[in-house]
Amino acid sequence: MRRDYFTLDVETAERERPVVNVEFDGPDGLLAERLTDESGAPLDAADIDVSYRLREPVDESAWGVLAVSNRYTGAFLFELDTSADVVFDLVRAARDGEESDGQFRLVVDHDRPLLDVDVDTLLVYDENGGLLRRHSLVSSGVEL
Repeated sequence: MRRDYFTLDVETAERERPVVNVEFDGPDGLLAERLTDESGAPLDAADIDVSYRLREPVDESAWGVLAVSNRYTGAFLFELDTSADVVFDLVRAARDGEESDGQFRLVVDHDRPLLDVDVDTLLVYDENGGLLRRHSLVSSGVEL
């Protein structure tokens, strides 16, 4: 699935849980099929992983790939290009927001909502695949 089918918008209010809005502009059915389980029900937060991989050295102006994958199969559901500053701001807002509970909301739309889940983990990797703990959002109780 092409990355240019996706548009990302992140809303970070000072006190509230940040929201990641992903708009899909690709062919009908393509993404909806990936975001449902065998019974046709939408995937929930326990079924997905969200990660960000930088393409260049760590810097607010660097670019990378935000990926959403199936936690059980490892298959990529979709990925899109975005800048590090967007991801770093998202992580900070999820950590620091008084009402965020260390989470962000992920909403994916294609003429209708396809996915709407609260996410408590976003792992950020450098250009060599090393985990950047201080830039990642890791829920309490998760051992890495």
